[in-house]
Amino acid sequence: MENYSIKIYKATEEDIDDMTCIFNDSIKIFPSDVRRDSDRNNLCDIFNSNNVYIVERTDISKKIGWIAYRINQNNIFISGLYFLFNEQRKGNGTKILNYCFESLWKNNYKIITLHALKNAPWSIEFYKRNGFTIFDKENESEYINTEEIQKWEILMYKYLCINTGE
Repeated sequence: MENYSIKIYKATEEDIDDMTCIFNDSIKIFPSDVRRDSDRNNLCDIFNSNNVYIVERTDISKKIGWIAYRINQNNIFISGLYFLFNEQRKGNGTKILNYCFESLWKNNYKIITLHALKNAPWSIEFYKRNGFTIFDKENESEYINTEEIQKWEILMYKYLCINTGE
């Protein structure tokens, strides 16, 4: 793992073009028949309907990744986590997840959910290493919405705190 520092900050509208470039670069890992580039309009929609945070490498002043999530009552839904292809597998995804976990836990949110692509086993393993579990019907929860899952996705979740009923 390379040794450099990052800073994480809330995205502004000025970051949308960088978010688009990061998204399109990050999906190079997928075969061309699966890969679908995005455009500024799609990223504007994500920016406008989510909390978005940027990851920047401070040694080169370059934006290298971003995360987007929505807050739904006691549930947080991660709608995107992307890093430039050459910045993947360097621990930055874990850093931004931990950044979000800490702030969300402090605000008493119960659970984080996300949809991972079935054809991206490295992604599923990444989320497992970061405490997420693959959803199955035996683990039903009032905080998990299973209606939006597409056939090419799996639902994963992570509890941030246990509700003790107090």
